[in-house]
Amino acid sequence: MFALLCLLFLLTSCEKNDADFPEATETENSLVGTWELRSVTNGWGGAIEYKPGNGNIYRFTKDTYERITDGTKYSGKYILKDEVSKLTNMPIKRIIFYEAHTTPNLDDDFGVLHVKVENNILIIAADAYDAGSSTYARKVR
Repeated sequence: MFALLCLLFLLTSCEKNDADFPEATETENSLVGTWELRSVTNGWGGAIEYKPGNGNIYRFTKDTYERITDGTKYSGKYILKDEVSKLTNMPIKRIIFYEAHTTPNLDDDFGVLHVKVENNILIIAADAYDAGSSTYARKVR
């Protein structure tokens, strides 16, 4: 009986400080890395396929991004925000890109983009009926 009380005391007296172990979402963890464009769909315009080595790249760190499109480099910061799709009424992970020296507008509903990462494929899509999406493959070194 004494051993059982000691075990109970040990189990209930340990405290975990959640601030010391912040949890990151699955999308945040898997978004970090380098991605190369594989396809673009433009609503009514159909799909365009891209071969490996095309040079259209996204690089994500924990809170910054770099995008290279047709040889032009863009960079800034981004945040991820949990939202509900206006189309499907399902949860989405919204991505908000902004310049490093500005503050993002979290309430702006214009041009809502969301991200999904699954099996080393990144999809960035607009939350609109006839809007397009871009599909990227993770670049493995």
